[in-house]
Amino acid sequence: MKERSPKPTLTTPVPANETERLAALHRYKILDTPPEAAFDRITTLAARLFNVPIALVSLLDESRAWFKSSYGFEGREVKRNDTICSFAVLSDEILVALDTQQDSRFSCNPFVQSDPGVRCYIGAPLITHDGFNLGTLCLLDTQPRESFSLEQQATLNDLAAMVVDELELRLAAHRIAQTDAAMLEITQGVSGVTGEAFFYALVQHFAKALGVDYAYIALLVDRDEETLRTIAVYARGQIVENFEYLLRDTPCKEVIQQQKLCCYPQSVQALFPHAPLLAPLQVESYIAVPFYDSLGTPLGLLGMMDGKRLENIQLAEFLLPVFALRIAAELERQRASEQQAQVLAREQAARQQAETANRIKDEFLAVLSHELRSPLNPILGWAKLLRNGKLDTTRSARALLTIERNAQLQAQLIDDLLDISRILRGKLTLAVAPIELSLVITAALVLQLYLSRGKASSFLKMPVTRSSLMGASPIRP
Repeated sequence: MKERSPKPTLTTPVPANETERLAALHRYKILDTPPEAAFDRITTLAARLFNVPIALVSLLDESRAWFKSSYGFEGREVKRNDTICSFAVLSDEILVALDTQQDSRFSCNPFVQSDPGVRCYIGAPLITHDGFNLGTLCLLDTQPRESFSLEQQATLNDLAAMVVDELELRLAAHRIAQTDAAMLEITQGVSGVTGEAFFYALVQHFAKALGVDYAYIALLVDRDEETLRTIAVYARGQIVENFEYLLRDTPCKEVIQQQKLCCYPQSVQALFPHAPLLAPLQVESYIAVPFYDSLGTPLGLLGMMDGKRLENIQLAEFLLPVFALRIAAELERQRASEQQAQVLAREQAARQQAETANRIKDEFLAVLSHELRSPLNPILGWAKLLRNGKLDTTRSARALLTIERNAQLQAQLIDDLLDISRILRGKLTLAVAPIELSLVITAALVLQLYLSRGKASSFLKMPVTRSSLMGASPIRP
């Protein structure tokens, strides 16, 4: 049957859930697609089973009935007000009009009034898994029918369910392809990058893959969970500077408090009227997921926002947790890398300290060796002369005095070494008492004058003008 010029039409009612029904229809992305054999087989089978000239898979959008498959009808669409399918979507029951001219709802329909016209209409609803009626699998005949049995109605409903199954399979295939494309976009975008570059690449390719205006990663700044600081923000086509913001009155607070993915697919400003950034950024929809450290403590969130109703919600709900784990892993890798760098730095510092200590020890031992040998030389020399018996009484007395003085100096050096050992072990004790500073200086000067004999050394003695007492330990324990 060919479409005739339309005559005056009747305005048909719309379902109470029309907005949601249309959203469900557009979710399948089926409108205006080419014919497909899977749907054509169903309309052909229906026409043969029920012996009718026309069978259609009819989908109703805002203004028309569009035919995904049409058997026996040349057109691809008709105005919504001109099709009986507009009445079929009002109910989830099969619509049976055995004689349309005798039905007041359809008697003025232009396709009923045409010659030959639609004299019989039977439509089984196409009901999705979530309960939305998208249209019908309908049978049209140019002759009225006397009956359409319950068994026939059940068979037509089964065929309609097969149409919905094909729609679901097609949608699933589309989502799989979309997921693969999104995963490829993101994984290729972040491949080979780490650290700060990884976070920037992730938000950029995440926003592109899901077609949203904003994508960002934010970390909790303090333990009371009141402030977030972004570490990567992609906004309307470009990376922007990071910033801090309060959780109060924002959807982000719901994500952190509930510790789960939160999605507001539309009207998010109405839900959070006091959120400071939503209105200036013209945000209409929001979705975000938290991520955690290895102990399960929330670290922050990965979020997306858009200036329109959120599309691809299921894809976003799948991808966000996947890459939230990747963010947590990268943060953990960074933390481990920083700890390793700190350990290496400490090891290097300890190695340098050990090398310095060894150098000081070697220098100390060299000086000590020299200082210990210095008193021995005169002792050995005078002892040899005394053993020869060639010294007179005066020189013998001088020899003994020199030997005694150098032996005392040797004992002094040994006491100093013992003091150093006690200091290193933290066991040196001092008996502090008042001592005249001028006497200490004079004694030190006399000692140095003696030790520097025969050396090109000079000393400047400053006179002590007044008495000066200091606390010191005159005798080592």
